[in-house]
Amino acid sequence: MRKSLTSLIKTASTTDKDKSVLVSVILIETTDGIDLHVTREEATLGPGQKVKTDQEESVTLSQLTTDQIVTVVELVDSWLESESHPTFFETIEDVDGTYEREEQRSMRGTPPRVEHSFDALAFRVGPRAIELGFFEDDEWEGVEIPSGEVIDSGQAEDFRNVLTFSHVFYDFFRTRYTGEVPELELENPVSLDRGAVEKVELLFERFGHITRQLANRSRDRPPLQMDDEYDVQYLLHALLRLYFDDIRDENYLKRHAGVSPRIDFLLEDENIGIETKRVRANSHPKKIRTELAEDKEHYRSDTNCETLLCFIYDPDRYLTNPAEFEKDLSETTDNLTTRVTVNQT
Repeated sequence: MRKSLTSLIKTASTTDKDKSVLVSVILIETTDGIDLHVTREEATLGPGQKVKTDQEESVTLSQLTTDQIVTVVELVDSWLESESHPTFFETIEDVDGTYEREEQRSMRGTPPRVEHSFDALAFRVGPRAIELGFFEDDEWEGVEIPSGEVIDSGQAEDFRNVLTFSHVFYDFFRTRYTGEVPELELENPVSLDRGAVEKVELLFERFGHITRQLANRSRDRPPLQMDDEYDVQYLLHALLRLYFDDIRDENYLKRHAGVSPRIDFLLEDENIGIETKRVRANSHPKKIRTELAEDKEHYRSDTNCETLLCFIYDPDRYLTNPAEFEKDLSETTDNLTTRVTVNQT
């Protein structure tokens, strides 16, 4: 069983180049167990748009038991199902492991080829990478598999590679392995299907990257600028169409305390309301805080809005503590869940 995973690692530096990473995961059943071979090739785009391989490295684990494999799979699946995605770590003892690395352009004093053997696998999975390796003199050495297909400024845009890594083992056990693996539900692997709230919040998180791209146009065409709240709503409405068909914009909700509140967007089928704010000055966050507190009271009585997603776009960074702002205004009550996202990118 062989599966390839790819990643584009973007850098914000003007001197460093974006990197392309290709990872191959190979699983083979042998008479003595299961062999796992993971290779990683890292390349950059050189002169003339030619791809130049900078480094190749691999980890080979021979004669693994099903229990050892299941430990890896269960750790990955638990991480995928976690909400905050912290780094999970596990040491797997009694392995027959080999690590090899070859530098195409090694620095002075660095050997072009390195090879180590190890008997304890240090396995980690986190928001940045899956890591298979070992510790040598308290230093970690091994292969990193980027968690997502695109890594931008050190952050994975998704966790597709983690999901694919997990599914390789399920596919192997279902189609290539002759033994039994009762510990895993082979027909029911972990899925990354996003719910409606996750889809909307993904758009919130990527909004700054999208606006930067739209702000740069060639051939003297006018760019799309996010100068005020209406611009933010205009673009967000278009992006919501990627996932939702029925989007009610500036929809009036039920009267509350003599007022008929109007929400920016209502996803009626999903019972999700969306409010957008564009921070305009140092004094504006205080006003936004008051407005959102009032909005929550209005929307709490409307059965069409069970979840209120508030998007605060602050590209000029007037908010000095966005994490605190999000925490203070996010809450769950009997009638309404409020989630606040601040984007300063």
